[in-house]
Amino acid sequence: MAAGQSGKPMVGAIIQARMKSERLPGKIVMPLPHPSGKPLLWWIVTSAQRSAFVTTVTIATSTESENDILESFSADHHINVFRGSENNVLSRYMAVARDQKLDVIIRLTADNPIVDTGILDKVIDRHIRNKNDYTHTTGLPGGMNFEVVSAAVLLSLKNEVLSPPDQEHVTLFIRNNSKFRKEEVTFFKDEQLSNLRLTVDYPSDFAALSVIFAQLQPDESPGLDFVRRIKAVSPWMFEVNEANIQKKPNLSYEVEMAEAQAILRKLEFYRAAQKLEDDKA
Repeated sequence: MAAGQSGKPMVGAIIQARMKSERLPGKIVMPLPHPSGKPLLWWIVTSAQRSAFVTTVTIATSTESENDILESFSADHHINVFRGSENNVLSRYMAVARDQKLDVIIRLTADNPIVDTGILDKVIDRHIRNKNDYTHTTGLPGGMNFEVVSAAVLLSLKNEVLSPPDQEHVTLFIRNNSKFRKEEVTFFKDEQLSNLRLTVDYPSDFAALSVIFAQLQPDESPGLDFVRRIKAVSPWMFEVNEANIQKKPNLSYEVEMAEAQAILRKLEFYRAAQKLEDDKA
């Protein structure tokens, strides 16, 4: 792995962001907590900036005019911004990696406002020490997991035949290809935190996160300790959006059918779920 002038790897946190949203347009610049907090995107940026490993933070958005506000946001907060293809999100990451001469990339998304910097740094360190091509977390609350990828590996994808989903979902080709050195880091399996939903997709997600963020103490960072505190004191806050369904792209037929059955059971459509099970058999 190459390194910057200091001898340390150049680590860039890249936040993919756009104003367009099917369910809640403009959510990433809405104040959190509503109505008097910092913009949702600000929380992600500042958490990434606290990392002991991260050298640069970049907002990677598209050239669509509705995203002009993100360029203004970046200028106001002295953050790097890159604008590229709307649909080929991978090309944005590759351009930032190439332009900034990065060694390691942290992939973050602009609808996940809680980034635990302590966990982030542990995973970055593990990725570098183990010389992984790709490292990702599981077991954290929904919206708190993240991915770490070698910039060289990501840039090597220019030589591959990529499908539109590969281009849109950035790490999909790497995840589906056995030639890469990959590691899954699982956290807190016994605590069952992964069933908590801390991403913002639906209006009810934003309502839930607003209530939760309103509990932050002045000197407190929104990380896992904060989430645990809220869960212990006011677990009902996580029930506001627990029925929301998280879209999972590019699943196999078998996995998609299993997900559909789980959703039907969650909504108490037991006979429909059983019909799917019977048809599969």
